[in-house]
Amino acid sequence: MFRMIFIDESQRDLLRIVWKESIDDSIKTYKMNRVVYGTTCAPYLAQRVLKQLVMDDGHNYPLGAAAVSSDMYMDDLLTGAADIYSAKQIKEQLIALFRGGGMKLHKWSSNCKELLANSEVSDGDVSLTIPDETKALGLLWRPQKDFLAFSMSANVDTCESCKITKRSVLSTTSRIFDPLGLISPVVTKVKLVVQELWRLRLDWNDSLPIQLESHWKRFVTFLSTINTLNIPRYILLDYALKIELHGFADASEKAYGAAIYVRCHSNLGEISTNLLCSKSRIAPLKSVIIPRLQLCAAVLLAKLAQKTITSMKISFHSTVLWTDSTIVLAWIQKDPSVLKPFVRNRVSAIQNLTEVSAWKHVSSKANPADIISRGIYPEKSKIVICGGALKRFIARRGKPSDTYSDNGTNFVGANNELRKILKDLFNKESTGKIEDFIASEGIVWHFNPPATPHFGGLWEAGVKSLKSYLKRVVGNTVLTHEEFSTLVTQVEAVLNSRPLCNLSSNPNDDFVLTPAHF
Repeated sequence: MFRMIFIDESQRDLLRIVWKESIDDSIKTYKMNRVVYGTTCAPYLAQRVLKQLVMDDGHNYPLGAAAVSSDMYMDDLLTGAADIYSAKQIKEQLIALFRGGGMKLHKWSSNCKELLANSEVSDGDVSLTIPDETKALGLLWRPQKDFLAFSMSANVDTCESCKITKRSVLSTTSRIFDPLGLISPVVTKVKLVVQELWRLRLDWNDSLPIQLESHWKRFVTFLSTINTLNIPRYILLDYALKIELHGFADASEKAYGAAIYVRCHSNLGEISTNLLCSKSRIAPLKSVIIPRLQLCAAVLLAKLAQKTITSMKISFHSTVLWTDSTIVLAWIQKDPSVLKPFVRNRVSAIQNLTEVSAWKHVSSKANPADIISRGIYPEKSKIVICGGALKRFIARRGKPSDTYSDNGTNFVGANNELRKILKDLFNKESTGKIEDFIASEGIVWHFNPPATPHFGGLWEAGVKSLKSYLKRVVGNTVLTHEEFSTLVTQVEAVLNSRPLCNLSSNPNDDFVLTPAHF
């Protein structure tokens, strides 16, 4: 782009190059006629030319002009549309608009083959097939499945064998590029390590203390596990009826953070909730009480929510901001003039950026921003969508082909979520092998009619036996969680060793069939 922008003749003296081929040759003076890479004014000139291009010809290409005005980042354009027809129109208008300025768009990439079919490929920059991976403003994008991902690597061998210093830590830290805050909990862990380095006043080549070094080695060893994350780029549902913005804020003694989620309702009754962005901040070294840090988190959330609302081309039906601090909620409700300066300034900022009525209370256990404020190691960054009880059951007994249960509201709700998850798997990321596997070994959930517990008499009898053993052994004794878990496991072993029938007709055969055989 820079090389297609001419410099005014009166300004070319400022871009002189004095050149001499040899000692005996005379001095030659060259003047650059076009914008040069590396000059301070180059980025501004490029953006100013694009703005002028829109002002001159934008009325002829309204869709293309709108994309350039809002979706252009220096010489990269990231835009999209709700349907293929609109996307084709935007593409055609963009090509025509830039052609009028003597510029040619290239290196096209899309998650739709039809948009790549007519791309000009004379310079060899465009592939007619959807690439597996490409970069979008520094983020890794997988167009085929429309996922955002990360590509990180760390030289683990070097970290294990060589001295770990502040220099090497910052070198590894600089590789983590997460502008949207999709892995903020992991970044928080890194920030805490860096803060500790500066607190210890280590020199650039000083070795880390043993405890801090062990933490860092663990982090680096599992850093590449972040590459397994596949984050959906598209966070909405087709035929959306209502789109809500939900923000969460939380703080701990070490850090605080905020996260924005988008909740979408479709006319088919589907509901999806996806992380949009988040931010984290490290608490200062000087001790600050938790309520004040919670207030700082609320300010961070207010700014992030305001930026999200003004930046996105989405009309949110409602905005709800959540915090688990009742003290912060009480401060937000008050007149700032009656508060102390620290609190007053931040409450004023919150009230200017958001509606007071938008702030609600959420329990600490249900606050997703909690993980941002504490930080996690990379190996824990992948959230597995599966109930813990079901996973433990499958680990002990194997995967069942059919599961029967009462028609309780919790089971029905779980069934709806499982159906949604399976639908997402098939639509977004499943391959033929996964489809065949689920088709042959998928779990079918059967519900008994409502208010008919006698339909489940078999497992109701098993529950009765379990309760009977527990009452006999425990009585009025108060058990710890570990003691109770151990006791339930022992009762489970007793119940699963009950004889059901003989394994053979031989009267001398002492072996019987038990539930443990299944």
